Amino acid sequence: MIRAFSLAFCVLLATSPMALSQSLGLGAGFVELGQTEPEHGEARQSGRILMDFTISAHHGIEASAALKETPLGTTGTLTGVAYMRPTNGLRYGLFGSLSDLDGEAASWGYVGAVGIWALSDRLSLGAHGAIGRRVTGPRAGGRLIEPDTLMGGIDLSAALSDNLIASAALSVAEFDEWRFRATASELRAGLTYHVPRTPLGLEASVIHDRLDGPNGAPAETRLRLGLFIQFGPRPSQAEMHPFQLSDPIAQLVRRGM
Repeated sequence: MIRAFSLAFCVLLATSPMALSQSLGLGAGFVELGQTEPEHGEARQSGRILMDFTISAHHGIEASAALKETPLGTTGTLTGVAYMRPTNGLRYGLFGSLSDLDGEAASWGYVGAVGIWALSDRLSLGAHGAIGRRVTGPRAGGRLIEPDTLMGGIDLSAALSDNLIASAALSVAEFDEWRFRATASELRAGLTYHVPRTPLGLEASVIHDRLDGPNGAPAETRLRLGLFIQFGPRPSQAEMHPFQLSDPIAQLVRRGM
């Protein structure tokens, strides 16, 4: 049921960008379906749509919606970035995100700042920082912790050819509560391939994360594969390249915490 709902979610949203592009200044975006294979346990599916709206010559909004399977249930996430583009090759702004875990009365969110810089025609560097918190309701029965977190991350993207892009990202988050103390980290490396003369693309990435500290947990490595449909112009390294944002609380959810 969850897998079918994720597929229906993305197919439904795939038709909406075309209808919105004329009236709301939609510049570019994509719809993606993915599957993550962990070292242990069963594969998990996910779906996401991202849209970039041009507000003026120097302002824009990037918005996304996602569904993801986890051991505790399905999570839904809404994210928005309001950014400025003062010059070619530079974008920065403020972002906020809100996630909800179905069936567990748990929600979490972040507010922070993000930026991306074009180091050359084929290389870009991004960075972000944020504060976040998870809250739970009575139905959770005290089974889930409610941590605050301070997080940050950097990412690098390099165009190896006209159709192949390599990327790497590192993020770190600190949890410092009386019930839970740990440092979460995630390292991600991947490749994105745009099929020539089509809007289709393929993604493959390896993700390694860990929790260190008094409430730490063993490191885990996962493989993620994705298929996406691009609409609008293909992103350049900085002008329309999506912002990369981390979600350290999602690591706790995936570990059943």
